[in-house]
Amino acid sequence: MEFLYPFQTPSWGILIATSLAYFAVTRFSVPPRMLTKKPQATGALAPELLDYTIDFLHSDKATLSACSLVCKRWLPSARYHLFSHIILRRENLAAFYQLSKSRSFDHTIIRRLEIWSPASSTSSFAQSLVPSLNQLHLMPNISTLRLRGLLLTAPIPISFATIPSTLCPLKALEFLRVDARWHEPWVVPTSLPVVPSFPRLSSLEVDGNVNIFLQWILAIPDIPKVSRLVLFVWNVEFNKLSTVSRYLSALGPTLRSLKLIFPRKWNIGEVAMDLDLSHNVEIRSLVLMTHVDLLAPVADALLHRIRVGNLETLSFAFIGSHGPNIDLYQPLDVELSSSRFQRLQSLSLSAWSKPAEGHAITSEEHALRMLACFPLACKRGIVSVTQSSGL
Repeated sequence: MEFLYPFQTPSWGILIATSLAYFAVTRFSVPPRMLTKKPQATGALAPELLDYTIDFLHSDKATLSACSLVCKRWLPSARYHLFSHIILRRENLAAFYQLSKSRSFDHTIIRRLEIWSPASSTSSFAQSLVPSLNQLHLMPNISTLRLRGLLLTAPIPISFATIPSTLCPLKALEFLRVDARWHEPWVVPTSLPVVPSFPRLSSLEVDGNVNIFLQWILAIPDIPKVSRLVLFVWNVEFNKLSTVSRYLSALGPTLRSLKLIFPRKWNIGEVAMDLDLSHNVEIRSLVLMTHVDLLAPVADALLHRIRVGNLETLSFAFIGSHGPNIDLYQPLDVELSSSRFQRLQSLSLSAWSKPAEGHAITSEEHALRMLACFPLACKRGIVSVTQSSGL
């Protein structure tokens, strides 16, 4: 639920008018059973009025969200779950920061928090971002945190230390997504902040400076051993995936689900050869997303470095405006039909494309080509194709 500051929504008047009207009616036509109830504390509203008002506004999420963060005094605890998800953007970040400092603000009800950066950082946004991040330690029950599109660059560079100092106090944190770009993303800081402890995550998604973030994770004495890992690797020619391999080795058999995304068309075949998955013997799900011309060799390299006996679901996502070369995938199809993959129950294929003018194929043609790449797997009845999507 997206946070809105008071009176930012035209429906605010509806709440006031409805409340007054309902109060006027019930004030002079109160059923006898209600007259025997214990009087409410000063400043509190009758439960019937609360339920009526909230139910009336149930479809008006904007007003309901505004009420939740301002009128904590009358919000019943049974309704707290309606306001556990907060989304902060440039438009409401500063207002939320000011409200979070007030005594009436109840920090404990927030379970999921998302902070979205604008397309280009501005000084006003950066000035609001850092203090807002510093306030997160007051929200002890956050279990899901998404930092999306944070451009930690000019005009006001934000130190990498901001991220660790934000995350470490969140002891209830289970799901973390960090999508951030630092200035000169391939340059690793000479000294990374060291922290004594870190939340025991179960799921981690890193998009952007994978190398820097994972180097910091590896420096933590008690490394968070997640069961689900998603990595968007943009700068493989600089990262060389060595840090990724070190973290995968540290995770060991704890890792059950791995998703690797290589969004750009680079010669990553040799790079993938350096990725060590031999310690991750309990992987049940593997997702690989890369350019259509590179997916076959990369998949072949990774599958020869993983103990596939426990692999149950495998997903290939093709990036490109043209369909896959069927001949390149025949050896991979034979491999997937061997006894090594006898526990494989699902092979999912999808296409992510930027239609190129003049030679783009339709989603139906793309689907047929993907199916033609894995005829043996199709005979096993484990192949499924999802609708092509735009990247």
